[in-house]
Amino acid sequence: MEDCPEHALPFKDFGTMGESMLKNVHSIIVLVHIDAKSTYPYALLKRFRASRHPMVSSIDKSELYNILNSLERKGYVRSRMVRAGKKPQRVYVVTPRGDVLAKKFRRTFFRFAIKMSDMMKGAFTE
Repeated sequence: MEDCPEHALPFKDFGTMGESMLKNVHSIIVLVHIDAKSTYPYALLKRFRASRHPMVSSIDKSELYNILNSLERKGYVRSRMVRAGKKPQRVYVVTPRGDVLAKKFRRTFFRFAIKMSDMMKGAFTE
């Protein structure tokens, strides 16, 4: 994580635990995007690069492919080759298992963020 993006610097302070946290957040971001719309890796990468949020725009090509492979091995997405123009491309779709996880994440994320924020405020106020 020596050359990590500026937004990830706080994660660097947590060592391997911070790296894992960042990878998990990125994996969830990718899964939620695929759940919203089946897509090609390049289209995802283009969407992420266009994002103004540093947590999304920092997902690079190699990390994206690692995440896609991991999500596929775990059964959250599947891929298939489709003819798109002159050459075949791999398209990723969410599986029923991945859909359940993505929906669970959407339902609980904001509640979790609010509770964590309240908990952290309580931990640091005197």
